[in-house]
Amino acid sequence: MSKQSLSHIFKCNLLVLLALYPIVYLWGYFISGPLIDARGVPFWLSLFIGNIVSTQLLGWWVMPMTFKRFKWWLDPQAPISQHIFGYALIGTFYIVAMVGYALLLHWAWGKV
Repeated sequence: MSKQSLSHIFKCNLLVLLALYPIVYLWGYFISGPLIDARGVPFWLSLFIGNIVSTQLLGWWVMPMTFKRFKWWLDPQAPISQHIFGYALIGTFYIVAMVGYALLLHWAWGKV
């Protein structure tokens, strides 16, 4: 496998994580916790239901839109500055998401 294709796969995986993390977090916080887990559904079943929902959201809507919006970054012919900016942007989105979710937990339950 070429270095270029490995870089493309790595970037695609970073974008999947960028989309998956909020879906899983928000599903667990707003849906699974109060509506499924609180009703005594076993963890293994709750997790499976969440995986079904998240993979369908990702596969049908979120990832096609995400790949389209980050086409400029996935382009192997783009200048190096564009690739660096993309990594910085993704890293910033990760940090904002983690801080936002930590604050949400702190606000709701006093946990961080």
